[in-house]
Amino acid sequence: LELWERCVKLGLVETVFSIPFNTSSIVSLAQKHFQIGYLCLHSFQYDLARHAFDNAIRQNPNFIYSYLGKMMSYKHTLWSHIDIQSALLVYEQIEKLNLTLKEKDRDYLNTIYQWFAYPSNIRQGELNFMLSIQNMTLKYPQDNEIKVWYSLSLMNLGMNLNMAREILKKLLLVEPNHPGVLH
Repeated sequence: LELWERCVKLGLVETVFSIPFNTSSIVSLAQKHFQIGYLCLHSFQYDLARHAFDNAIRQNPNFIYSYLGKMMSYKHTLWSHIDIQSALLVYEQIEKLNLTLKEKDRDYLNTIYQWFAYPSNIRQGELNFMLSIQNMTLKYPQDNEIKVWYSLSLMNLGMNLNMAREILKKLLLVEPNHPGVLH
């Protein structure tokens, strides 16, 4: 097992990597479930990720990132599988919460929504996601999670694989145990 997989089994998720999302007001158990879900998401364990995100939502129904993670679990980025209807149901749940989101949280929501916004043209949604996450890398240059998702979107589209590889190589130097960087 990789270090991060052993830590998840032991419940030591924070040992693996820090998630830069602003979670200061989040119930710690919700945060732990979110972290487990996020690690499962990066290791292609989409059903387990969804289960962990659901647990985080039960602990804190206003934890926006748990919903975003759940939405992302319906897009198997490298495997060309997408469940648009389920993801849009999660999006509707977020909208019903009527939360006041910070700008970055709204940017994440709008970016992830792009994947699912074009049911009749999945490729267009993938392209729009890539362009939106690329813009986020410029707007939030210190956010490594955004860089990971940008590189994965490039791989998903089969575009500029050298750039995707270079991004991940640089991130590997600062976050060697991050499962998303290890793709």
